[in-house]
Parts: sequence; structure tokens; C-alpha cells
Amino acid sequence: MAAQVKFSDLQLTTISGQLGLNLVSFDGEPFAAGMPASADNGDDFGEDDDLVVAKTIEPAVVREMKVVHKGRVLVAKRSDEEQEE
Repeated sequence: MAAQVKFSDLQLTTISGQLGLNLVSFDGEPFAAGMPASADNGDDFGEDDDLVVAKTIEPAVVREMKVVHKGRVLVAKRSDEEQEE
């Protein structure tokens, strides 16, 4: 199974590169309103909470510095994230 996932990842990277597409992951980055991703669990937090991306569910698809498809992420409070490390 692991070999199939690795092969699929390589194929995806190769094909997206040939099409001029970049897949952008946000794991560990501070979550901000201008980020090209939506937070699936964003309603669980307040506007003033300091959030980081805990997990990228779907990467953003970017071509020539333009977002083709927004990503989807799960966020956590920064203090919660630091405690897990």
C-alpha cells in the first residue's frame, strides 16, 4: 500500500508539473484570512484566536502565481499546536 501511495504521489507531481500547476500545502503555517485555503473547522474558533494550520486536507492548486483551486485545511489554536509538539 505504501509503495502505491508513493507511486501515485510521484505521478501526481509529474503530471501537475507538466501542466504548470503547483500544489501548495499549508501544514504548520499561521492561518490568515488572505490564505488561499478555507478552514473546515473555522467555526469552532473566534475571530481573535491565533490559529495555525494543523493539517492540509486539500492543497491549493496554483498556476503562474494565480490560485486555480483553493485548498481546505483544519486549524488549531497556536497554543494547542505547540503543546502537541
